[in-house]
Amino acid sequence: MKEKRPGIFWSSCATHTINLMLESIGKLPKFKKVIDQAKSFTIFIYAHHKTLSLMRSFTKKRDIIRPGVTRFASTFLTL
Repeated sequence: MKEKRPGIFWSSCATHTINLMLESIGKLPKFKKVIDQAKSFTIFIYAHHKTLSLMRSFTKKRDIIRPGVTRFASTFLTL
């Protein structure tokens, strides 16, 4: 395509690039363990309504950001 249309240029999406970088960082053994523990903690809190209520009372009704399947940035925001 570049040979046929030399005026075309490629630019990557910054959000996607950052997401891929965070995904790679999250796979490093040093960070994977902590991320897995944070995910387990979040699942535990949201699975028990009394614990969730207690957490909200101490955090001024703030919630933990739930990590998404494809949103690696949310994992780091949760931490």
